[in-house]
Amino acid sequence: MGQTILALVIIINLITLGYATLSSSDRAVKQAAVVTQAESISSSIIFTQREALVYTTKMALWVAGSLTRRDLQIARALLAQRMSVIDIGGKSMGARSTPDFLTALKDSDALVASSPIGFLPLSLQIEFADKSKPLINEIVDHARKLIVSYQRDLDTQFRQAAIDRANSARTNLMLLYLLVFLTSCFLIWAIFDFRRKYLFAKSTIIDEQITLSEAREDLADSQTKVLMLQDLNIAKNDFISTVNHELRTPLTSIIGYVELLHDIDPETSPQDFHKIVSVIESNSESLLDLVESVLSLTKLDADQDIDQHEVQNLFPILDNALKMLSLQASARSINIDLQVHVQDSFQVIGSRTQISQVFVNLVSNAIKFSKEGSSIEIGLNRKVDPDLNVSVEITVRDFGMGIPKEDLNKLFTKFFRAKNAAANQIPGSGLGLAIVKKTMDLHGGFVTVASVEGVGSLFTLTFPGIKSEVEVMVEARRSEVLAKAIIQLETADNENLSAVAHSMGGAIAFYTFEAAGAELEEFSQALQIPGKLTDSAKEAKKLHILNYLKLRQTELDMKKIGAI
Repeated sequence: MGQTILALVIIINLITLGYATLSSSDRAVKQAAVVTQAESISSSIIFTQREALVYTTKMALWVAGSLTRRDLQIARALLAQRMSVIDIGGKSMGARSTPDFLTALKDSDALVASSPIGFLPLSLQIEFADKSKPLINEIVDHARKLIVSYQRDLDTQFRQAAIDRANSARTNLMLLYLLVFLTSCFLIWAIFDFRRKYLFAKSTIIDEQITLSEAREDLADSQTKVLMLQDLNIAKNDFISTVNHELRTPLTSIIGYVELLHDIDPETSPQDFHKIVSVIESNSESLLDLVESVLSLTKLDADQDIDQHEVQNLFPILDNALKMLSLQASARSINIDLQVHVQDSFQVIGSRTQISQVFVNLVSNAIKFSKEGSSIEIGLNRKVDPDLNVSVEITVRDFGMGIPKEDLNKLFTKFFRAKNAAANQIPGSGLGLAIVKKTMDLHGGFVTVASVEGVGSLFTLTFPGIKSEVEVMVEARRSEVLAKAIIQLETADNENLSAVAHSMGGAIAFYTFEAAGAELEEFSQALQIPGKLTDSAKEAKKLHILNYLKLRQTELDMKKIGAI
């Protein structure tokens, strides 16, 4: 009951405070309108005073013979225009001006109108100076009085507004203090009342949360396991179904031809016998190739740990793979052209066995799908980009039957074979390129293919390379050398600028900033030719080069902290 009465008092106080606040807001809005009106009128008065001062100044110049009557009349017209503008108060400055001010302006107009056109003659200057002096003083004095009078009125209005706002603020503050006091009493009362219930509910909720959390964790673990088992079951069924289909074809053929052997006498039909044996042998080899490919792919799926890989040189691995396939190529009169710069280092991190199988798969495919008597071009290149990222690239190009465009995006799928390969009954399991793709993924590289049906195919393998000791040193010192070049260029005087640009250009070019180095060298040569560059052109070129170098230094710093 007591809490209800206290809450009712708080509500009444809150309503009273709200009404008082709204009243204060209304008064503040009205006062803001007054201030806005005052600012507008003040601006008009200031502009009028400014035009009056301009007019009197030009009148003094006209009397002295330094200004034409037309220029003076233009200044008078501008003053008249300003005085006719109606401000936010609904009056013009002309209406706010005193009669003496308007009379002085009228007299000055009559004086100007009585003068000859153009500059005032020397003979009339003294006469007109005597006549204009009191008019000028009258105009300036009345313009000043206009501002002083209006300022006095504004001060009175603002003072009264400040008193009203202070009284309103004190009333609101007292109501607010009372509201805070009553609310604090209510809250303290409510806290003690709810504390007992809270402590009891807290212990109950904690127990329920612990039980719920344990149940949620168990459910999440079970759900994760179920999803994993479902995915594994789907993958297992798909794999078994595909392997079953691929194994059934050669096995069916072998069984069929074995049955035919029972009806053939090798002595009476030796040609038929040898033909059937040859077909059985061919299907057996296909079956063995399929089993070996499945085992290789299964092993790759299980071998996800690249930490077991070691430093490998790709050139001897590729050379050994080509020697293994030399008989296969010779049997079809295919020439293998290996293009490699043996002085380069083709080191990568990987498995020698897996990489060798990739080379064998790609080159054997190139031999299998090439025309007899054609050639296969194999390239081995080491590439270093301007940021010292090293890669080793192997290309295998054949001039065979090519791959249909619509089959390219599915080429590395397990058991997929291009339709022209299947149509021409070229043997294969459809797993070789899947093994290549999986191996490249495990080695942090990638494989791409470009092919035109009837023209040939180009497969490209890209491995992450290992930096040489020089490249590691260059990478470590790039930022330091770049900073030194920036300082040297900024502090170089005109006499030493050419030598500094030449020296720093060579230095940063060695540290892989070839474009900036070439630009500095070109700048140095231009500086050596007298008169080729103006001082402004020198500074502009120097600033351009410095901005580029600072941008590159910022990029290097951001890479160090992992920002890009």
